Amino acid sequence: MTDVRNQRSKTGETILVLPIKKDSTHYQMADETDSSFILNVHDFLVTELGINKVESFNDFKLTTSKKTDDLIVPHVSVSISSNKLTGVVIGAYIKTTNIGILLYSAVHNSVRGRGVYSNLKSYMLEQLNSDSRENEYDKGGYKLIDYLVSEVEHDSWLFKKYTDDWGSFVADFEYLQPAVQGLGARPLKLVLQPINKFVPPSELTLKTIVIEIYRRVYRLTNLELTTYMNNVVQSQYSI
Repeated sequence: MTDVRNQRSKTGETILVLPIKKDSTHYQMADETDSSFILNVHDFLVTELGINKVESFNDFKLTTSKKTDDLIVPHVSVSISSNKLTGVVIGAYIKTTNIGILLYSAVHNSVRGRGVYSNLKSYMLEQLNSDSRENEYDKGGYKLIDYLVSEVEHDSWLFKKYTDDWGSFVADFEYLQPAVQGLGARPLKLVLQPINKFVPPSELTLKTIVIEIYRRVYRLTNLELTTYMNNVVQSQYSI
């Protein structure tokens, strides 16, 4: 999964309307139990990103469902213009590490340049920070997520945006998107935008974050997890 705008994880949630000047775009959190709408979101992502960068629909439903894993809270934020889906950002809060992760991002070319991606990302960040404050996994509680994590292609405009404009840290190892859930293995850069912690994560924290992404987002088995983490560790010491 990749957080790239043109490339490529509740019922009753409050709908936030953020009109954009000179446009009728509004924003809302999708109800992930609405299978028909989630199918529309999946189709939109496949069209915008390409089928090889989006999970199979059955896996996608698991990724976007809050019932799949108690330790990860997924959200689907969308933009709608003239009753048509024009943008999607899918993110998730991982309770064990107090991070947010952006899983998919896409904006239709008809609304690019109007701040849709920025609004979707900001809307998602609000929700992830709210999850952080409500995290019962840590009895001490949090105020904000520590980092907003994304998987991005090294030669993409978004990688440059994260590093140059948003002050993100880049993991110093070879990170692979696992070949699971209908996705192929792809080398990506793991970037961490500081939200509450403005120093790079320690080596141990970074490895824990990767383990939790592999476990919660990609739902790897223990054997698969060992294989991918061995690659991470070996590449870290070869860089």
